[in-house]
Amino acid sequence: MATKMIEQSTGAVFCDRSGNTCELKAGHRDELKPGWSKMLEDQPSSPSDAEIVREMDGVSSRLKLATRMLAAFGGRIDVDDALVVGCGDAVEPMFVASAGARSVVGTDLALTGDSERLRRIADRFLIENGQSIPKPRAAEMREDNIACSNLPNQSFDLVCSWRTLEHIGDPRAAFAEMYRVLRPGGYAYHEYNPFFAIDGGHSLVTLDIPWGHVRFDRSDIERYVQQFRSNETERALGYYDNCLNRMTIADLNGFATSAGFETLAVIPRTRTEDLIRVDAKLLNPAQQNYPGTTLNDLISRIVRVVMRRPNGG
Repeated sequence: MATKMIEQSTGAVFCDRSGNTCELKAGHRDELKPGWSKMLEDQPSSPSDAEIVREMDGVSSRLKLATRMLAAFGGRIDVDDALVVGCGDAVEPMFVASAGARSVVGTDLALTGDSERLRRIADRFLIENGQSIPKPRAAEMREDNIACSNLPNQSFDLVCSWRTLEHIGDPRAAFAEMYRVLRPGGYAYHEYNPFFAIDGGHSLVTLDIPWGHVRFDRSDIERYVQQFRSNETERALGYYDNCLNRMTIADLNGFATSAGFETLAVIPRTRTEDLIRVDAKLLNPAQQNYPGTTLNDLISRIVRVVMRRPNGG
């Protein structure tokens, strides 16, 4: 059955720096990033029970997939020492500990401490599974920048992250540091949402023009936000400038190789509806803004990576 797409114009039009006009698509950001308005809250409201369950289901399914992918190459989650990079809080480290890792360190540039949310997640885990996940203290949390880490050499058997690589300002340095803190024979697993995907602008920079964050340069994005979302200007541009790198899949492979990693798998998750939307009007400006960008970059919403530090490395 052919994929059917219905795109309804809002009637609004944006003119880019080259004089090209683009119609805004009604509900485009809502479809790709439901709940995006939370990014505008100074103090996000407490999540509902349904949101807690969805979050837990998401973390659990991502962890199960990581376990399977690592196992395909001889790796494991239940190692002696695991590092979770860019976790924000203790949730992902708690789940890695629940999967059998005996010592877990979670790091981020700035850690959040919503103890009420963590307690509700632990209680819900007990209800759903009949067993309690390790308390937050079972995972050691540290503020640390993986691009210039203070963690000791060769101190982990596994380095993993989810939804993190696209936010690292210096990914080349980060791969070198992840290699350094891994023991020889250790594994790295990453799942991330690349900048070049249709939803790669995340909640604040996903425009109501498909791939607008890629096809427009910064000056166009600034004019777009000021024209259609003036109340978001400061946060959106700050996010665009400081929280999203422009790492292609080829860049990732190059950074990993230069760090010394053996890359075992790079698996993009693509969707047919994205592929049939791509044409020269998208690909040409994307490549002008970001030389080296490929069609595969534009249609890969999620990329999953398995790497290993060689035993002799």
